Amino acid sequence: MRASILIAVILFIVNISYASAALDHAFLQRFADKYNNNIDGAPDMLKELFGNERGELNVVMNNGSILQIGFEMKNARIVKTHRGGISNPTIDIGITEGSVNIITRSNDKAAALQREIAAGRLTFNSKNQFTRTKLGLILSNASVLKFLGGIL
Repeated sequence: MRASILIAVILFIVNISYASAALDHAFLQRFADKYNNNIDGAPDMLKELFGNERGELNVVMNNGSILQIGFEMKNARIVKTHRGGISNPTIDIGITEGSVNIITRSNDKAAALQREIAAGRLTFNSKNQFTRTKLGLILSNASVLKFLGGIL
């Protein structure tokens, strides 16, 4: 359920053009379309955990500013994006521009994601303990990381 936000955000992060792309509504919609077109090929574990979620991604830029992106999901699909964040997110995700660059430049994006998570430079938070447990399972699943690497 809340894992859907995790996957969407990971895909969003690696689709940012080295964190300096113009993030306008059209860019966000192109990302949502790409994600939605590929989600049917996700591992069953991932699809079983998808639900109706609200997520917020905060990217700390090199100049100190914070880029906030919110999105809403329904039935494992991104149905709406929000530049500037979203109220009452079920999951908060944090990353730095430097980590975005590391991930986007990597030949093995799944491994780069895993390293950034392990180093604490890509974080996922939820107020709900059950959601935190599911996030931990998703983040450690090799088939999920392989799927993500294939989509990138």
